[in-house]
Amino acid sequence: MDRHDLCKFWTSIGECQSNKDWMEDHCPVSCSVCNGTMACIDRHRLCNFWSAIKECETNAVWMLSNCPKSCKACKGETVPGAPVSAFVILPL
Repeated sequence: MDRHDLCKFWTSIGECQSNKDWMEDHCPVSCSVCNGTMACIDRHRLCNFWSAIKECETNAVWMLSNCPKSCKACKGETVPGAPVSAFVILPL
């Protein structure tokens, strides 16, 4: 799931490359971290439980890699009401 409304814009200006760690954590769908080239399956039997207790948000890097299905991080999926950061990345 993309966790910010501006992910697609930031991707279009190259932020997935220039700000890779932050963007992959906050904009995995837009940056193609989970884009169909990876099987969209959960890799642990507790993924659904962890998702229910908000681990997709609090432990996003690990969860998006290991529990993409439960975190709704498969291609094109976003979660309404996902957390939005309070700052904007502006081009230089």
